[in-house]
Amino acid sequence: WNQAEAAKHSITANGVGNMKCTICNTEYTYSITEEKYEEACYDLLEKIRKLTIRAIEESKYDPDEIEEIIMVGGGTKLSIVKKMMEKMSGKELSYRIDPDEAVVRGAAMQGALMEHNSDVKDLVMTDICPYYIGINTLDWKDEDLVTIFTTFIRKNTVIPTKHVRRYESTPRMRKLE
Repeated sequence: WNQAEAAKHSITANGVGNMKCTICNTEYTYSITEEKYEEACYDLLEKIRKLTIRAIEESKYDPDEIEEIIMVGGGTKLSIVKKMMEKMSGKELSYRIDPDEAVVRGAAMQGALMEHNSDVKDLVMTDICPYYIGINTLDWKDEDLVTIFTTFIRKNTVIPTKHVRRYESTPRMRKLE
């Protein structure tokens, strides 16, 4: 793991990462270029790209309205992630906030809020539900039994939240031909 982590940092700094380890008295070495690393990470990068596009679409902002892209989290320091985000946005990325420190500060604030720490008594943090939450029910449509998804909590609703809905079972026999 340490070798892989060092290689990842080396790829970002130098374009090439090297790993060396000894297993059963045999020394193994491996070298990987940034291009090969990007190829190996293609599926993950594609997932990040799609999630970024979806987040922008759901924000209802026009991409031209976005003034600054602040990168948060350790993975955003990888050169392949930086290049992809810059290419997608056409903008220079902001690192005015340390990506690792931003995550740690957020976690510390959340922890302090959960502990009801007086130092954060005026702080309000909200979280959102990332999915639609609901129930599948069966109902008749014409002569066919169909599944209907009824949403209780909409995606991006601030949580905690509460929703109450009453369902009743009404038996209905299907005509046999």
